[in-house]
Amino acid sequence: MVKALYYSFFPAGGIGRYAHEMLTQMSRLEGVEAELVCSPEYHWKDCGQYAVWPQLMSLLHRYPAVRKARFLTAQLVSPRRLCRRVRERQANVVHFNNVNHLTFPWWGPRLRRTGARMFITAHDVRRSKAILYRPWEERQLRAVYRSMSGVFVHSESQREELMEFAGVDRERIHIVPFGTMPYGPPVHDQAEARKKLDLPADRLIALIFGNIRDDKNIDAYLRAMASLKDRPFLVLAGRAGGADNKPDAYYRKLIEDLSLTEDVRFMNEYIADEDVADLFGASDFSVLPYRRSFNSQSATLNVATYYRRPVLVSDCPTVAATVRETEIGIIADGDGVSELAGATEEMMRALRSRRTFALEAYQERYSWSENARQSLAAYHVALEEPR
Repeated sequence: MVKALYYSFFPAGGIGRYAHEMLTQMSRLEGVEAELVCSPEYHWKDCGQYAVWPQLMSLLHRYPAVRKARFLTAQLVSPRRLCRRVRERQANVVHFNNVNHLTFPWWGPRLRRTGARMFITAHDVRRSKAILYRPWEERQLRAVYRSMSGVFVHSESQREELMEFAGVDRERIHIVPFGTMPYGPPVHDQAEARKKLDLPADRLIALIFGNIRDDKNIDAYLRAMASLKDRPFLVLAGRAGGADNKPDAYYRKLIEDLSLTEDVRFMNEYIADEDVADLFGASDFSVLPYRRSFNSQSATLNVATYYRRPVLVSDCPTVAATVRETEIGIIADGDGVSELAGATEEMMRALRSRRTFALEAYQERYSWSENARQSLAAYHVALEEPR
């Protein structure tokens, strides 16, 4: 019997939803007892589909300075609580959905002494920004990867990066599918959704969805739109700022300076789950113009494919490889203004000519059930090996 604990430090967002979808499928498999170890704020803790232990340290507070202090304290407190839970449950597998690498020298030996096999999903092989001191953190992140019985990634480019960055053996790196991300079934058809959101009824509508970060390269896409005479209407939906990213005022000024105020709807707000279906339903395609340095899989791509919307992406490695292999959208030749403008023109031509994209086939191939099946198989292999 596999007795697995899944560790998810962040309570929501793409990583939190990944944990939710994976655990939902894992809990349906025979021969495994699965429990999620998370904070009290975990968004799906009352879903009732799998066991939840919400006893990690809370990260929330009304004051930013206190939130940061809690975040740093939790780097030590939460992994130690995980170690306690491993002993209480006599778990033989621990799977990290994200990891507190900053404090690995303190909690790593404690977890190893429990005898549990350790696995991690490397959503980002490297961290784009340091918490305190990058040389220390990169050394500890390498140590985390090397200590794992298996590392799960979503593309060959991520596997190659992991081997180069941390020297992990190829056979311990497993490429697993990143399933689609449902936010609930569509309630309205496209015309009704556009009317509800007060969007133009007679234009092609592009959607950029999710937290607005610098690495999403949105400013370049806005400039690309401005360079086109025939351009789509863009809905930019998600919160901007935070964690050293550009604030919403930067994007509002850029939209005004580029004379795009009649072509862009900027919804700088948290998008409730029940409104996500209408946003994708109202749109014609989803835009993921990430900087080329971005080498993760995109949760937004898997939301778009759930609602069967083709994607326009830059040539960032993992996302572009997925689109190229599955034929679910258009890939720009780069991440610059002219390349994104050219890809937008190609997408608009494709939609007007009613070109079909392989979105249904994508849903069948990239399933959470296959992710869970492959993960469980990796656990069994590790448990059969001597420590």
